[in-house]
Amino acid sequence: MNRKIKFEKSSGNVFKDLDLPDAEELFLKATLGLEVFQIIEERKLTQTEAANILGVK
Repeated sequence: MNRKIKFEKSSGNVFKDLDLPDAEELFLKATLGLEVFQIIEERKLTQTEAANILGVK
């Protein structure tokens, strides 16, 4: 059973691949959000601590 699977190579920006408006902005927001999440995880911050650092409720 040797089936060929069709696929399309990604541009590296899923939002662009989906042809969404403002794809670059969406990609940057997602990238920034991931960075913030990783820092919160690395520092083992609670939601309250992270919110205080970020200046949000």
